[in-house]
Amino acid sequence: TMKKLFYLFAVLFISATTLMAQPSKGNQKTNYTPETRAMMRLDRLSQTVTLSEKERSEVLALFTQQEEQRAKQKAEQESKREAAKKASSEERQKNNAELKSIIGEEKFTAYETACKEKHKASKECSNNKKGPNRK
Repeated sequence: TMKKLFYLFAVLFISATTLMAQPSKGNQKTNYTPETRAMMRLDRLSQTVTLSEKERSEVLALFTQQEEQRAKQKAEQESKREAAKKASSEERQKNNAELKSIIGEEKFTAYETACKEKHKASKECSNNKKGPNRK
């Protein structure tokens, strides 16, 4: 009975993931759960080699663990990226305030307007690391 229950669960899980999977449109990334990604990896592996039920369950556990770790690392990287963006923005604001205090409001406004015209897509032209094609 335990074996039948496991088969039933596996069939239901595969059916659910198949129904949820829809083709992506354009460049949109599909954000699958780690469990779904693990199941997709297992399905790709199963198409290449034949696995016993024991191997399938062990591989699924391994893939799920790996995908959860990958999701955790991705979240940490995104957090670090957001913190770096915030620090960079604060630094730019500080630098602009210092420049404004030296050259005055009127000249700073003229400078800012010239920057916006020169680099329409850029938010900040005084940062030499950014070019017109970088974001």
